[in-house]
Amino acid sequence: MKIAFDWDGTTWGYLGHKFLQDMALTLKKAGWEVIILSQVPEGAIEQRRDQIKVIVPDLESFVVATWEDKAKVMKEQGIEWLVDDNETVCQMVIEQGLHVLQVR
Repeated sequence: MKIAFDWDGTTWGYLGHKFLQDMALTLKKAGWEVIILSQVPEGAIEQRRDQIKVIVPDLESFVVATWEDKAKVMKEQGIEWLVDDNETVCQMVIEQGLHVLQVR
């Protein structure tokens, strides 16, 4: 099973939740494929990739430029679940027939 976690407002990034960090790592230990799926403006993609690699080097990550790209990456990579704090992103993912756990 594959699951993606948003970065800022969700896991390790700005306003991240410790319990979601623990959840991600626990799922990985249980055999899930855990992916970080982050959206930042086009000019900040490489910086975010580097940040993720330093903080959680054992997790695969994708950094995209638009919210719409999150659903696209999920479909392309066979990621069935997303944990995210952004209501618009969550709705876009649901509209693609995928599953969401929205956090606030």
